[in-house]
Amino acid sequence: MEKLYSFAGEPIPWYDSSPVCGFCLALMALVFLFGAWGVKVGWEMQEFHRDVWVPGVLMVLAASVMLSLVVRLVQRRASRKGSVL
Repeated sequence: MEKLYSFAGEPIPWYDSSPVCGFCLALMALVFLFGAWGVKVGWEMQEFHRDVWVPGVLMVLAASVMLSLVVRLVQRRASRKGSVL
């Protein structure tokens, strides 16, 4: 299908908009801190040493989502600076 307007870009769905990505980034930062707190508590108490992997995995997963969101937002900002509007 041919585009009607040459200046119109591809629409971004609401769940991939910058405010939603920022909200998810803040939420993942809280999850990361929660996991770090769990690792700290787990290492302080001898009976929880074997369970430290659970908050550690939570931290790794939160960090990977945060990295993905930051890359997405940086790419979006770079593409906007390159466009003429």
